Amino acid sequence: MGASPLVGSLQQTMSPSCLLIEDLITSSPGVVMLHVGAWVLVLYTIHRFTLDRRDGAGRSKIPTVRGWPVIIPDIVNKLSFNWQAPRLIREGYTKYKDQPFRILKLGKPLVVIPFKYADELRSVSNQKLSQREAFEAFGASFRGRTGSYTGVYSGSDMYNDVIHRRLTPNIPRMIPEVIDELHHAFNQDLPPCDGTWARVQPHKMFLGLVSRTGSRVFVSRPICRDPEFLETTVSLTTNAFTIAAIMDYVPSVLQPLVSSRLRVVKQLRAQLDYINDILGSEVERRRRTAAAAAAAATTTMTTTTEKGPDHNDFLEWASERAVLPEDQDSESLARLTTAILSMAVVHTSAMAATHLIYDLVERPDVLERLIEEQETLLPGGWSEITQEIMQDMRLLDSVLKESQRFNPVSEVAFNRLVKERIVLSDGFVLEPGQQIGIAGKLINQEPEAMKTYDAFRWVSDPSPTAAWTYSGTHNLSFGFGRYACPGRFFAIYQLKAILSRFLLEYDFQLEDGSTVRPRNVAFGDKIAADYSKHLLIKKRVARS
Repeated sequence: MGASPLVGSLQQTMSPSCLLIEDLITSSPGVVMLHVGAWVLVLYTIHRFTLDRRDGAGRSKIPTVRGWPVIIPDIVNKLSFNWQAPRLIREGYTKYKDQPFRILKLGKPLVVIPFKYADELRSVSNQKLSQREAFEAFGASFRGRTGSYTGVYSGSDMYNDVIHRRLTPNIPRMIPEVIDELHHAFNQDLPPCDGTWARVQPHKMFLGLVSRTGSRVFVSRPICRDPEFLETTVSLTTNAFTIAAIMDYVPSVLQPLVSSRLRVVKQLRAQLDYINDILGSEVERRRRTAAAAAAAATTTMTTTTEKGPDHNDFLEWASERAVLPEDQDSESLARLTTAILSMAVVHTSAMAATHLIYDLVERPDVLERLIEEQETLLPGGWSEITQEIMQDMRLLDSVLKESQRFNPVSEVAFNRLVKERIVLSDGFVLEPGQQIGIAGKLINQEPEAMKTYDAFRWVSDPSPTAAWTYSGTHNLSFGFGRYACPGRFFAIYQLKAILSRFLLEYDFQLEDGSTVRPRNVAFGDKIAADYSKHLLIKKRVARS
């Protein structure tokens, strides 16, 4: 649930231009569109070349790290960001470690600032440094490239308040709900494998487990077990980011026309209609029930605050915390709830679990220690798990934290859009409109001693900063500063509950028998596990 939570979908779309071509040619006027698009692309490139040259003199003196020689038009550097970003960020970080540098990409350039500036800016208000607007600009502009055509993203900041004031304080009440849902989920999302190996795609398996438990907390039963709703929570992010990735390559003047021809846009609109039907109507039903109860209480001169356990969820909390008229709208609440669930909960947690399993494939000694920890804490089996026991899973916490140091969701952390002019202590000025970030993955591995993976690094450290929940220089996976991911506390408990059972009850190996960790996949600054790999899993016979 972090600042740049939306990784998985982009990596499934390694060539947005290919998706665009596929969508266009399957439409009836596709061939015509391709010819028109080709000419427009040529004209657009010439236009951008002219602008690049004309604007060059007025740019700031921040050095630019390029993937191509300086004589090549900037549009080429922008278009190649998606496959050159990791190398460019590393090159810039090595060359300009203590000063800002700039990388060109579609949309706003990325100004990578040194960590000393982020530390100085960590408490700056959202009015001066906007996290949400940076998220929109950084390859996910739902209101710009997606929202204008689908309405998937409301732009509301209300969810932070709901998570801070309702979700996190209610974690002790929610954990039994998560555990109960996992009893059901493991039977649904894992194949029968008693005494025999079964083939699974690990990321898909964890998507199922996370979507079920997240839905239980966000919308309660019976909706959380509706197959179509569960599928929507998984694919909504995929569809939204596919659209955003495609639109990156389309001139803004053509985006309305192109989007009208894309199947994925039609699919996403249908999903949003479904969300409005199932959750929007649920919001209205709850409001009618509450109004009727209040009227009855007034008639009988009694009062009640009981709403029933089915209303103790994110949807209800968002409805209660909504102040602005646009946030109180039932359709807006429905979309907000589903968007946060899909984008900030389901995909990020499933990715973290997949990374951990891949780490353990080549580290059998660490796997054995993790199993021993689970057997020690849960001698009677996983059904004994509680919040207190999960707090004692120090090794699992350490391994997850170390895994995320090397496999974060992005090369970049602390993404912000500068809203007001800010003068830093050394005189460097951040100008309005700049998009900034830090080289989070590289900073995670500083100094030299931190460049080596050590699963047990944080176990022996008694300080609070050793916990995965702590956001600092060696743990930027949840962001940094005043606006670090507010949902990280729930996310960690959810992950521990899922992984605890999987590690305690299942043996696993890569389908091809390899003991080498599958390499990650990169798309722009985003990092994802390799979706093409499969595991063989088998229910473990209880060890004596």
